[in-house]
Amino acid sequence: MEWLSVMIDAYHAKLREENGRIGEISLFCAVGINLEGEKNILGFWILKGRENKGFWVEVFQDLISRGINRVLLFVTDNFPGVKGVIKSLYPYSEHQLCYVHMMRNVIKNLSKRNRKVVINLMKMIKISRDEKEGGSYYDRVIRIMEEEKPEMARIYKELKENYLTFLKYPESIRKYIYTTNPVESINSGIERMRMNMGGYFPSERSLELNLFIPLINLNDFWDKRYLSGVRESYYEIKQLFALRFEIKDNI
Repeated sequence: MEWLSVMIDAYHAKLREENGRIGEISLFCAVGINLEGEKNILGFWILKGRENKGFWVEVFQDLISRGINRVLLFVTDNFPGVKGVIKSLYPYSEHQLCYVHMMRNVIKNLSKRNRKVVINLMKMIKISRDEKEGGSYYDRVIRIMEEEKPEMARIYKELKENYLTFLKYPESIRKYIYTTNPVESINSGIERMRMNMGGYFPSERSLELNLFIPLINLNDFWDKRYLSGVRESYYEIKQLFALRFEIKDNI
């Protein structure tokens, strides 16, 4: 199947390990939007410890083994190692970093004096006509950031293209591809499940079993429920897809 976007986000929780200790885990879930505008849960992965390049190689190779080979855009947080792995295993795909998470982080770390100006600039980025216009507002945010947080400014300057990739796409679909929020809605359900179990999952097996049925039910609920903005831009998306994959595959 052909995919407009695949969004991956993390949920952090506690799990009772075999030795009886309560340890930290990360649960990663992938949600895809196909070219017709249907959402699908593509998989989930449980990780003990911190994510790294090796973990992301396993995740994306798992997706490839399931036939998820052609994706226009991946949307993720700036997880360690993920950018390079996407570039290596999905060379024709683009990579959008979650704009909402960036916005929250920037605002949180700036002084009240600059906060209002930056909020307005970041709102202007979201409604920009194209990547060039959005880039001019982004550069102003970076200049303000450099006054207070030069190291943070350096990081966001290097990642400019990844935070603005959504502006290359038709306006009607941008609201679906600039953030990992569709996955966060799943995370809120997992959080309720965790609280009902007393604040942690009793075992990895229990976590997997308790996730399986709700995720299947959610996929069934999403079945044939199309995102109107994607349907509206279907032919533009198909053209983008052909330029990205079908022509390059024949070179």
